[in-house]
Amino acid sequence: MPVAKGMTQIDDEMAAAIENCATTPVREAQRMRGEFLTRWRKRSSQLSPRGAGSCHVDLLDEMLRDLGIRGADALLNHLRTGCPMSGVVGYEEIYSPGPPGEPEITEEELLRRQPNVLTRSKQAIRAESPANKEAIWSSVRKELEAGFVVELRNPPANAVYLRRFMVRQVKSDEPVPRVKERACDDGRMALINKAVRMATPVKLDTADVYAEVARRVAHRATTRDPGAAFKSMGLDHKEAYRQLRARNDRLCRCVVAEDPSTGRVRFFRMERLSFGEAAAVVHYNAIWKVLARVVRRGLKLPLCQSYDDFASPCPANDDTALTDVLELLQGILHTSFNEDKTSEGHSFRSPKDVGPQD
Repeated sequence: MPVAKGMTQIDDEMAAAIENCATTPVREAQRMRGEFLTRWRKRSSQLSPRGAGSCHVDLLDEMLRDLGIRGADALLNHLRTGCPMSGVVGYEEIYSPGPPGEPEITEEELLRRQPNVLTRSKQAIRAESPANKEAIWSSVRKELEAGFVVELRNPPANAVYLRRFMVRQVKSDEPVPRVKERACDDGRMALINKAVRMATPVKLDTADVYAEVARRVAHRATTRDPGAAFKSMGLDHKEAYRQLRARNDRLCRCVVAEDPSTGRVRFFRMERLSFGEAAAVVHYNAIWKVLARVVRRGLKLPLCQSYDDFASPCPANDDTALTDVLELLQGILHTSFNEDKTSEGHSFRSPKDVGPQD
């Protein structure tokens, strides 16, 4: 998680989850979570999923109203119909509004410049190394099989061309550092990032927020019971942006890639949010900010969210907290996680173990 500057702020909802986590006996907490999950598991079986994404949107809508979480109507609508990738994009009910303004270019200007974008994209694609071409093509084929992209014989008049390229990231936070390849689509070269304006800058739960949450849990619990012990649990969202659909009515976003076996450039309509497009950031983080609130209110665990990483402290002897979070988000609401990356890690007792004192 990134680190923020200045004083760490904890809102009332998070403070209530901290209090529950620190003071409710484990058996009682498990019972309450079990009742909540049983109720919504039953409702999930009665309500068929529909909409444009992986999340069970109608069930989430009911759950938000039941928990008193307001201000997600625009987000729920986008989950049903697809997220817009151009224009003024934001969620003022979820994030604080930024300065007013319009996108740098209009959709009309964006489309007018696409012939030049396509020419430049083809030049960049053909300049890639054979190894990169193979990696790019492999990523496209996997997404084609998953239904994330659809091949087009002839791109339509409203096509926006996204050159695909590979980014190599060193994952130094794992036990054995490794290099991870990620397929990205060039929203900058496509100019679509100039055709969007973020009305609400994204605010994430940073590393110091989690440290403060864990410190408060430990402080509150050890004041009551000096022997109280806690652990951290972490979850990693699977295929992150690909779990949310994007709109392709006004603009048809086309991934451009070369088939190494023929040397032919082929086109694929991108059905989901794409790494490399600016609008994807605000859509993705808005839904997960809301779902983290569902965990805090419904399961009464102080879950923090930063992009596709989620973390929460819980009592060291609570052996169902992690599985309960997965049951809610994955089993009931139909989102997906990398279960091999879910973990119960660092244990702590004293507030000094997790951060500085006030």
